[in-house]
Amino acid sequence: MVKFMKKIPAGMMLVPILIGALINTFCPELLKIGDPTEILFTSKGMSCLLGLIIFFTGTQIKIKDLKKNLKKSFVLVATKLIVAYGLSYIFYQLFGMAGVLGISFVAIVSVLTSTNGVLYYGIVDEYHAKEDYTTFCFIALYSMPIIPTLFLTSFGGSIDITAVISLIVPFLLGFLLGNLDDEWTKLFKNGSAMLFPIVGLQFGSLIDLGSIISDIPRGLLLVVIFYICSIIPTYLVDKKILKNDGHSAIAMASVAGGALSIPYFCAEIIPEYQVYLSSAISQISICMLVTTFLTPFLTKYIVQKFKTKKLDKQKALSKD
Repeated sequence: MVKFMKKIPAGMMLVPILIGALINTFCPELLKIGDPTEILFTSKGMSCLLGLIIFFTGTQIKIKDLKKNLKKSFVLVATKLIVAYGLSYIFYQLFGMAGVLGISFVAIVSVLTSTNGVLYYGIVDEYHAKEDYTTFCFIALYSMPIIPTLFLTSFGGSIDITAVISLIVPFLLGFLLGNLDDEWTKLFKNGSAMLFPIVGLQFGSLIDLGSIISDIPRGLLLVVIFYICSIIPTYLVDKKILKNDGHSAIAMASVAGGALSIPYFCAEIIPEYQVYLSSAISQISICMLVTTFLTPFLTKYIVQKFKTKKLDKQKALSKD
């Protein structure tokens, strides 16, 4: 079963999401039989498991790794963040929280600010560039749901500061332990991966299959918006400013499973986001599936295309 799930792009989370959606659509009361079943397999226990994932992620981020090859990593990540939050702010000013064409503010922010760090690592590994591994650390840091959640909730009126602090504490504790003792890092290395199937089931319990099918056009439109906004600015910076071949910038253009938690956290802090929760999770799931599948091929295609152009140019110059 696990081998089958791993063959599907982002399958360890998407397959459980589908199972959870099937249960929620056709027999929503099946798992609502009391704890611990209900708290483990429905959205009732989502906060606990997401908190654990944030904690586990913190244990894997090392200060010494962040310092290595700081220039390239920081510039690429900063470019993506500035563009993502800048465009998100413009989106809110134009369309408000409800968004446009069925794509809400919370959905656009969750997608634009996301990168699948594990997929990035797998793509860049074949290029053997040491600085790419440092970029992975920065990706893990900015892909945490904390920053986009804080950004989103700043537009929703009054904020419960205690709820905001509760998002940050698990990460800081994990970060502290991981940097004090490498044994903590080793112990929790696969912690998030172990929880993804269960968290996927919990996310699925928020989705009605009728809504996810109707959200496919909006999800695909969101994919197009994501690729345009994510690839073009970072690729130009990587090529023109950092003088690289651009593979890192393209490899960063994928949506991670962690993006699914952002609408949930926002709805917990600001109730006004609750109405957009189901559709946002549906659209983000579609983006995660499509970008996880396409980005590796897109990276290789674009890099090879420009390498071919470069070789052709060199041959033409040598003939002259």
